[in-house]
Formats: sequence, C-alpha cells, structure tokens
Amino acid sequence: MGIVLVEMSDDRLRRIYSESGHDFSADVCASVTPGDLDGLAIENFRERWIAKAEKAGDQEQARRVRSLDDAQLLEDVGASYVRVYTFLSQIFDYGNSDLERRAIFYKHLIRLLKFGRERQGSISRRFG
Repeated sequence: MGIVLVEMSDDRLRRIYSESGHDFSADVCASVTPGDLDGLAIENFRERWIAKAEKAGDQEQARRVRSLDDAQLLEDVGASYVRVYTFLSQIFDYGNSDLERRAIFYKHLIRLLKFGRERQGSISRRFG
C-alpha cells in the first residue's frame, strides 16, 4: 500500500498553525555581538553545511563555506533565508508570523554584520 495524500481541512490547518508558541529566535537582543555566539555551535553548523555540500558533490560550495569567517557564514545563511522567504511568501500564505519575523531579524542581522565589518575595516585602515 502506497502513501495517500489528502487535502487538509481549513480547520486542521488552523490547528497546526496555532500549535507554535513564542519563537525566541525572533527576539532582538540589542546588546549581543557576534563574539557572544557559541563558537562550537557555529563550527558544528559549518561542518554540517560542508558535509551536505560534499555529499551533493558540490566541492566549490564546500570550499566557499570553509573560507567564510563566522560573521560571513551567518550573513550568508541569513541572506539565503530572506531570499527564499521573500520569494515563497509571494506564493504561499504561511499563516504564521514567526516566519516573517525571522526573515526581518535576518535582514537586520545581515546589515549589522556588514556594518561591523565595514567599521572594523575603516578602523584598521586608519590605525593599522
């Protein structure tokens, strides 16, 4: 017997969407800097991304991920999420504002990471 797909009722979809609680990952922590992030968690994420790229035979992607510093890695992931969410939200009504808040969070995080790198670069050029 194979898998049978059936359409979900509007009531069932509403119950599924309402199951999500508060998304703490969408909360803004104004005083946090990239240095406050767990280096082991970032490295674990990097290794998983590299393994996925290598499994797919994409050595160029694996090489690129290896070359990114932590801030660039987070920026790259955030930018990808924002692009995918922006595109798919034009097609689907997710009925879940947590996804939109996460996209907004990543959009602002990317700006902060870029600003931090640009600022650090200008300070290095001035005093380095």
